[in-house]
Amino acid sequence: MVRRGEVALNDPIARYLPAGVKVPEHGGHAITLLDLSTQTSGLPRLPSNLIPKDPANRYADYSAENHTSFFRPIS
Repeated sequence: MVRRGEVALNDPIARYLPAGVKVPEHGGHAITLLDLSTQTSGLPRLPSNLIPKDPANRYADYSAENHTSFFRPIS
């Protein structure tokens, strides 16, 4: 997608997430696609809301809603 000009590595990941999803910063800057691709985003290895039904396939039942709710602050 970078080669086709559809995204840039310095794009903040928030640009590609639904409105209202609060993405934390890392090192005082917005997390970018480059940070994700080089594993330097500061995000945890596993999301705290990952509770797999099948440990052999952890993400089989992890939905898009689970993913975005991981970034939302608990109220």
